[in-house]
Parts: sequence; structure tokens; C-alpha cells
Amino acid sequence: MQQFKTVFLYEFRSSLKNKIFLGFTIVVAALILLLLTIPPVISNLTGGDSAETQGQNEHSPGTDTADAPVITVLDGAGIIADRQMFEQAMGGMYAVTYSDDITKEAILSQIEDETILAGVIIDENRGVTYIEDQFISSPASELVKAALQNQVLLADMREGGMSDAQITQAFTPLEFTFEQPGKSFTETYWYTYVLLILLYMTVNMYGQMVATSVVNEKSSRAMELLVSSAKPNNLMFGKILGVGLTGLLQISIWIVCAASGYLMNSAFWQGVPFVSEIFAMPPYILAFMILFYILGYFAFASLYGAVGSLVSRVEDINTVSLPVVFLFMAGFFVSIFGMTVPDSLLIKIFSFIPLYTPMCMFVRMCTSEVAPAEIIISIVLCAAFTYFACRLAARIYRLGVLMYGNAPKLGAVIKMLRQSKKY
Repeated sequence: MQQFKTVFLYEFRSSLKNKIFLGFTIVVAALILLLLTIPPVISNLTGGDSAETQGQNEHSPGTDTADAPVITVLDGAGIIADRQMFEQAMGGMYAVTYSDDITKEAILSQIEDETILAGVIIDENRGVTYIEDQFISSPASELVKAALQNQVLLADMREGGMSDAQITQAFTPLEFTFEQPGKSFTETYWYTYVLLILLYMTVNMYGQMVATSVVNEKSSRAMELLVSSAKPNNLMFGKILGVGLTGLLQISIWIVCAASGYLMNSAFWQGVPFVSEIFAMPPYILAFMILFYILGYFAFASLYGAVGSLVSRVEDINTVSLPVVFLFMAGFFVSIFGMTVPDSLLIKIFSFIPLYTPMCMFVRMCTSEVAPAEIIISIVLCAAFTYFACRLAARIYRLGVLMYGNAPKLGAVIKMLRQSKKY
């Protein structure tokens, strides 16, 4: 136990003192705080409202249209019976003026002088000519078309003998509420995506740090001294736990910085859906994210440590670790796919494969309803696999740390494992 503690503390302190680790942690934490603080500060300095208030006030119906683009209308057929209704149908985004004698040439001249945005000419046969300096149809033209269609419908209703109360009821919009079974995709997408990326980056990054640490010890010839004074299990697990705790500390720092930045500026960010949804995630999601980080990290860090013990130079790590990288990327891509179809058979199968449980089951939990029994079974399988993976990695580590030269082939490694004694 003392050997394990010594190795663990050494790896943890060495990782904390690493300048790259410190710089990366500080830079990312600072970026998170800046990204969550600068937009609200700029908004306050410019006298702006929160993002939500801006979205409500900008071009809302009933706002002052004194400075809005002007649309001139010549209603030769008299189909605009209710001008207030017509302008409301335009969304309050444009100032509408009416003329009884304006010509097409006059409208073109005013558009060229930028006095008006567009002109609408309605002839006696209800033919509509819309004039605007646009190559394709614009939002204004679509609004004018819809508003005029409402006016025609209104006139026909009145001619048919419908009362104003009946007409009002006919034009009253339906109360439409969208619901979906299970969890809402729009509410879970952003925090699932952010946490999945964080899980992918940290597990992969710190797993490779374990491999690099092993190779550095081999290349500096410090490994001979280490294996003569400590058991391979203690060396392997102490190294993995030390680096893993460093990664967990780094993630915690980033999460605290993100939560602090959001809470300080929550009034502004509540109007930005994808940001507010990230910070509105249920607390249990964050707890499971940490659990899956631990399981995923130990599983892949043990594999990285095993392949790292088979090479003698840092330059060879990328080559021997490619199979592990491909395994990890496969789970990541399936998880990305599973975010859009969390109930598909593929993501369900992968969520019970121990190597992919940390990402695939996590995505299923975030985006759909998963039975508690399925979660428990997947976690137990992943934990059992992680334990045996660490044991196997320790055996490979014991055989490989004193091997120098070219990395052995897979068949040679299997043969050595069969011939080695259990310890």
C-alpha cells in the first residue's frame, strides 16, 4: 500500500507541476469566464437589454414604426377593408402608407431614392403587383402577400353574412403546444453535446498522458530502478490514479468557472436558449458524467499504459496506440449519432459494451428515458471490464517495461502473457 501511495502522490504532484497542464487549465478557465462575461458587459455599456428582452422588443407588433421601412399601397380594388388588421398582419415591422393616385413610375422613383422600401399596386380585378429592389422574394413581400390574402378572406366573409364576432373567432390563432414523449431534444441537446465532448477530450487526453509517462520512464532508464523497488500493479495503478485525479481536478475547475460566470450574468444568458439549457441540466446528469469519466478513464488509461510499456521512444506512441484511438473514436461517433436517435438499436447495443458504456449510455441517459436496471447493468459490466482491463494491463506492463527496441507484435505479446506467471 505504501508503494502505491508513493507512486500515486508522485504522479499527482508531477502532473500538477507540469507547465503545459497549468497553462492549459488556466487558459481554458479564463476563456470560459471571458465568454460568459464579455457579452453582458458589452450589452450594459451599449445600453442594451438582455438577449431575451432584445428578442422580444425587436420588430414586435405594436412598436413605433416611425423609423421603419415604408411600404406604399395603392388599393384600386378596395380589398383592404381593415387597415389596422392589415398592418398588424405585417408584424409591425414596416410603416404602411396609402395612396389613391400613385403610379408605378412614382413608386420606382421613390424606391431608387430610398424614400420607400417597396410599393404595392392592386388593380380593379384584384391583381397585385409588388415592387421592390430585390433579386428574389424578400420577407416584406411574403408578409404583404399573407396580409392581403387575409383582407380578401375578410371581405368574402363579410359578403357572406358572417358577423364580426364570427370573423374574429375565425382569425383567432390556435393555441398550439408541442409535446413529445420522454425528454425534449431541444432541452437536452446542448448540455449532452458539451458534456460528451468534454468526456471524449479528457479521457483520451489523460489516457495518452499515462502512456507518455511510461515511455518517458523507459527512455530515461528510470524504469529499471522503479520495477526493482515496487510491484507492477502499484506502479500501474498509482500512475493511472494520479493522472486521473489530476484530470478530475481540471474538469472541476472548468465546471466551477462556468457555473460562476453564468450565475454572475444569469439575467443576460437566460435569454439565450442553448446557454440557459446547458446550465439548467439536472444535477444527477453531472454526477453520472463524473462516474462515467472515472470508468472510461480507467478502462482506456490502462490500455494506453499497456501499449506505452511496449515501446522505448515517445515518437512510437502514436503508432502503437492507434488501435486504442480507433476503438475510442468508434464509441464517440456512435454517441454523436445516438444524440439524434437515442432509441435506435445501435446505440442501445453499444451502451452495454463496456468500452463504450461511458459515452453511449451517458448519451442515452441525457436524451431519453432509460430503465434504472439498464443503467445499473451497464455500469456493473463496465466496472468489471475496467477491473480486468487494469489487471491485464498490469501484466503487459510488467513484461514490457524492461523490453527495448521495436515494439513486439500482438501475437508475441499474447505468447508472453501465456508463458508468464500470475502475480
